[in-house]
Amino acid sequence: MNKEEALQDFLRSFRLALKSASLYPKEHPAFLQSIKDLKEKMDVLQKFSPGLKIAFTPHSVVVDGKTWEKDKLWEEVAHLFHIRRILSLEAREDATIEDWQTLIGFLSLTPQEIARAGGIRYLLEKEKILPFAIEELDYSELLAGEGYEIKDVWTYLLSESVRHQDPQKIRQVAASYSRVIGEINLARIVEDKEQLEDFGRFFACLKTEAEEEYQRCAFETARKILRERSIKEEDKLCELRGIAAGARDQDLASLLLREMASGGQFDTASLDIFSRLLGSEKCLRVAGCLKEEACRNAALLEQSPHFRKRIEEFMAGGWPASLPLSFREAFSGVLREISARKKPVLDRELLCRNYRSMLLNVLASDPRKEAASGLLAAVLEEWESITRDRDLEFLKSLFELLEKKADTLSAEPLFGKIRADLTDFIEKSVLKGEDSPELTYFVKRLPRSALGVNYYLETIFEENKVTPTILRTFFQLFSDGIFYFNLSLEQRKSDRRFLERMAETLAEVDSPLSLATLKNIFGLGDRLIKLKSLRAMRHLSACDEDFLFAVLRKGDFSQKKEALIILKKEEGSRKKALKMFFLKPSPFGLRNRVLLEHLRIAADLELREAAEHIARLSQRRFFWNRTLRRKATGLLEKWSLGQA
Repeated sequence: MNKEEALQDFLRSFRLALKSASLYPKEHPAFLQSIKDLKEKMDVLQKFSPGLKIAFTPHSVVVDGKTWEKDKLWEEVAHLFHIRRILSLEAREDATIEDWQTLIGFLSLTPQEIARAGGIRYLLEKEKILPFAIEELDYSELLAGEGYEIKDVWTYLLSESVRHQDPQKIRQVAASYSRVIGEINLARIVEDKEQLEDFGRFFACLKTEAEEEYQRCAFETARKILRERSIKEEDKLCELRGIAAGARDQDLASLLLREMASGGQFDTASLDIFSRLLGSEKCLRVAGCLKEEACRNAALLEQSPHFRKRIEEFMAGGWPASLPLSFREAFSGVLREISARKKPVLDRELLCRNYRSMLLNVLASDPRKEAASGLLAAVLEEWESITRDRDLEFLKSLFELLEKKADTLSAEPLFGKIRADLTDFIEKSVLKGEDSPELTYFVKRLPRSALGVNYYLETIFEENKVTPTILRTFFQLFSDGIFYFNLSLEQRKSDRRFLERMAETLAEVDSPLSLATLKNIFGLGDRLIKLKSLRAMRHLSACDEDFLFAVLRKGDFSQKKEALIILKKEEGSRKKALKMFFLKPSPFGLRNRVLLEHLRIAADLELREAAEHIARLSQRRFFWNRTLRRKATGLLEKWSLGQA
């Protein structure tokens, strides 16, 4: 055996020990055997390199100046250490099995648990475990990551910074906020009470210690909510109101005007979210800043083809009831100001829109075949400018008209040409990552793809473009191609960040194929990916009871908890799950550890429906059930239900 083989054996054994720590209690024979094997592998490795020091980057392992990477083993171990803020690990030869058992126990904690405890090095020093030397990453190194890696570490670093009330660390976390906010799912933070409290404390500390940073982060939060529109419920908006509304009135007024002038998705619902997010008093102050900010952004607003149109549409179609009257008056004033500043010019956009509308009107009313052929040719002549202007409103009207006249026009060659070009345009827009109500309208009605399944698979799995609209379109057009989708997914199974992103996106695509894909991801991923797959299943209307009950039987604590959250939505499934959880026989207490785990889950989820089953556990006789009886009785008393 050479040094490289010894290192590989050690890391495999190390990974197995961590997995055992997550599955079994410390006294379990399987866990103790994994620690013994780890110690033996380390002893062999230290014959090649006494006092070996192993360093970790986000994706590789470094030993004696040589980097080990581009392999699932190295990537998994490197990521595990990196996300726990460990730069290097050095083990002396006198490390005992008990020392290794303690170290593995600490490393099996979640990054959040480690952060709240003060870090691995602190935990080892506290327990006086001396044979290991841990070098920890500092905040600047961790926050220099990108994409999903920085999102992985940011939330628990946020928790650590507010726990210690350290102004320097809080500023370091705030410095990366602009980069990480794009990856954060604010709706899920609001749903997680602990994360929401950390989030609120972070902004409170920032406001006290660094006002400018606070203003910037509050502004970024408001912009994300306005652009993504993922949070619409009043109670969730209320939770974030104190943060987003902390931005300066002038900045929020400028944000609103710029979003209205942009080519992005902005409509009455956007205004409604904006006004409800800020609250009536803040809205009044922002409305007072609109005219001044319009003058500052005059060049942008004058040149925008969207700004005037949107205000006019709002005036014609009605304003959100949540928007104060002064806001509407301010918009009218802004429109007059822009009109007064703008020199009279020929409105080419209006001319084009009118010409296109005329073509549709004539095509709809003239029954002559030769007239239809000429009109279709005229539409194709305009096609480049139509797609360049992204005139989705016209394309929607054209599509509806072609559907209506399909019986009479289908024999026309240009009819098929326009249909194919329209399908091609819609699909390419979707695959660029675009999203709008008009695109959603088209996607639901596309009969077939003009691009083919391989085009989609390359975009998703080679270009890493994963959006709800892309997946929704793929599932609709290629339901018979899901085999190839899952085959491509399996080829990316070592890329945990891709699997995580795929699972989070599938949560927004309510389709039976989303459920099937999440089950596949569950089978491919590690412990964290399995958990994220189950959490994504919460948001789907489809449910696979057999799969979830299998998780209840074989999953770890967190997986069982997530599966039960889904199953308890339906009364029949809930009753069946509770019976499985608590009517488990445990001769001589052999399964009491599992039953105690189930009691913890019942307590966490407030499963008061299980009181009848828990009461039975509280009455189990014999000394080996003493702990089980005490825990069950304690939970019943906590719920103030008493015993039967």
